[in-house]
Amino acid sequence: MSEKKGVKEILTPMITTTKTFENYFKAEKNATKIDFSQDFVIAVALPSTDLSTIVAPYELAYKDTDRLLFTYTVERGTEKVASYRPLLLIAVPYSFKAYVEVKEIK
Repeated sequence: MSEKKGVKEILTPMITTTKTFENYFKAEKNATKIDFSQDFVIAVALPSTDLSTIVAPYELAYKDTDRLLFTYTVERGTEKVASYRPLLLIAVPYSFKAYVEVKEIK
């Protein structure tokens, strides 16, 4: 896994364990705790940029009985002094666990 700006390259959008989560992300002291016995995380990490960028959830829906499609939007703005890696994380109850696909809505 390569690392860019503190976030490792995410190989799959679905994260199901604390160990995997901590492997990808450096936890902050005041970060929201995720109970992986009840929830899993869908992660979207965009390439590094020097533009202000908002990654916002759009919809999470079943595509089939065994596949979830998570769609999101990206809004880019003005140039910033430093580059960073835009990131979106959502916690989803395990009752919705299925194969996850992510797609940007343009």
